[in-house]
Amino acid sequence: MINFCITNSSNLVKYSFHNQLSLTKDVTLYYDNMVEVKELPNHIIVFCGMLWQGDVSDFVETSSQNGQFYAVVFTKKTRTIKVITDFLEDFPVYYYIKDNNFVVTNSILAFGNQLKLNLDWLTQAKNNYYSDSTTLINDVKRIGPGGVLEFSVDDVCKNVYTWYNASSDYVSLIHQDPVYNLESATSYVDTILTENFTRLREKYKSLVVFSSSGIDSLTVLKYLNDVPKYGYYGEDYKAESPELLKQLYNDTGGSLHYFDADEYQSAYTETLPGWAIPSRNADLAPEMYIRNKYNLYDQVIVKGTFGDEIFWHEPWSAMSVAVHQWNCQNRAQGLAALGHHYSCQPYHTSDNIVEIMRKNAAWKATGSENLNLSIINYHYNRQRSYLRDDRVLLNQMVVSPFIDLRLRRLLPLCNLETKLSSILDAEIQKNIIGNPLLNYLNKSKAGGEESFSSINYDNHRLNQLNEFIKFRSSY
Repeated sequence: MINFCITNSSNLVKYSFHNQLSLTKDVTLYYDNMVEVKELPNHIIVFCGMLWQGDVSDFVETSSQNGQFYAVVFTKKTRTIKVITDFLEDFPVYYYIKDNNFVVTNSILAFGNQLKLNLDWLTQAKNNYYSDSTTLINDVKRIGPGGVLEFSVDDVCKNVYTWYNASSDYVSLIHQDPVYNLESATSYVDTILTENFTRLREKYKSLVVFSSSGIDSLTVLKYLNDVPKYGYYGEDYKAESPELLKQLYNDTGGSLHYFDADEYQSAYTETLPGWAIPSRNADLAPEMYIRNKYNLYDQVIVKGTFGDEIFWHEPWSAMSVAVHQWNCQNRAQGLAALGHHYSCQPYHTSDNIVEIMRKNAAWKATGSENLNLSIINYHYNRQRSYLRDDRVLLNQMVVSPFIDLRLRRLLPLCNLETKLSSILDAEIQKNIIGNPLLNYLNKSKAGGEESFSSINYDNHRLNQLNEFIKFRSSY
């Protein structure tokens, strides 16, 4: 539904697409039904995803756009192709350019079996290291976050560069004077999310929400409580109590699925065949199962993904407060100090988290400076969202309103008090949500991590990898 491919060597492509268009006599565009193709007098633009600002036509003038997308600009006169990814590369795009042949696609399954597996990458993946600098297929590379691949159809001489610089657009902001307090930050976020959800409703008529009772999901429901919603819980979910989740779905409607132990196992085994990407995110399998069970193939799924990273209320940031503001010396002290706060998440906090923090810290700085550095460096090195794999596995549009450059810049520009209130207790979002939705807020966020022991997470990850290789070979 969301895939494209541009090539001058169709013999290297094996994926089945819904549509095709000849860009030149020797260059073909293949694309699925949710891919937009816009023809202008001098350009053809291929686009898939969401723009939070501007219009698809803007890609003719600049690659710098705010949203979740891939875009391709074919310039008719110069016969050049420019392929653009968003600032997180939330839609991964792969390319093969060799011996005047090229294939550019967002589906790694599109590459034919003439291109051999990269055995070094495979060995690393079996040891739980999934490299982004190379891929599973020899001579196939990824454009990367905020990237541009540019080349001429005639000489196939490529140029790869970035339009987005996270160092200047994100990291450097912590050194500027604060712009927002809690009140102004809340107002700013509400304005942006109102705009984003308006755009979503205007573009897509078949929206569904995948919702838990966590703060990011409830923020989504604040704006989309009138659309169908789906959630799940199970026998293995103990720290993340289902009571608030059941109350939410009972009071507001929607489909809440209960997994007993056997069905939860089935969710992981039944979704393995046809695994469409080598991924370490085994916990996406239950969502695939829910999509299949409730026949949601033609829906646009809205999730609260990346809210933790935008509002800094994930475990690393919380523990950074405990260490750099409260002088906690180890994990146990940190969790004890964080105990009553929303962001206290033991299941997501590694045993050596404080030791890693101490090693990385600039200890000559003051506490607040250390806090900023600890958090901003963490998020700088985590510039990806789970939607990247989610969309590929589901082969459908999945959107998060939080993946927005304006929101990305927010927390670095907040004063310390506002940062702490968001990190510890998600106060910006709480102010937006208000009652009655806040009554359903589930503080504990153990999630699928509770059940990994019952499915043998590492074995399942390896099974995923093997299934992908088998599927690719037989596709």
